[in-house]
Amino acid sequence: MSIWNRHQNCYAYAFNDPTEREWFNLQPGNESGVHKRGQKADYDCDLMRFRVLSDNGHDTFFLDDCEEVCPDGYHKIAMAVDPGTDYHFFRQDATGQWSHKLGKGKVYKMSIHPWESDRKFGRFHYTDFCGCLCTLSDGQIGFGDAE
Repeated sequence: MSIWNRHQNCYAYAFNDPTEREWFNLQPGNESGVHKRGQKADYDCDLMRFRVLSDNGHDTFFLDDCEEVCPDGYHKIAMAVDPGTDYHFFRQDATGQWSHKLGKGKVYKMSIHPWESDRKFGRFHYTDFCGCLCTLSDGQIGFGDAE
């Protein structure tokens, strides 16, 4: 079983951060300090873009069009929000296929691009698609056990 099916959330999975955090899931803005653990969030695309860029700095940039290809050494991530409720991240694996995970659950492969999906998972409906970004990759993208 992959580490991704035992630990972490969609944000850590998308950014390929397998660090085990015993008491909390990594949240956008935690690493940079712009979002404190336990702080209530009002999720929207602008806020999430700010938090992602705050955490990942010059190693991450947003694309104008999700069909664009990331440069060598980078991988693509897509982001969506259920306004005011939750966020969700997806990643494009080395094979070109998209995958994602819900909370600390299993990794799942997607049959279509995240921006074409209805993005309804359980009680959440990620209606606002926030775009795609490229982030520096460590070469390990796509090693998870996706279903």
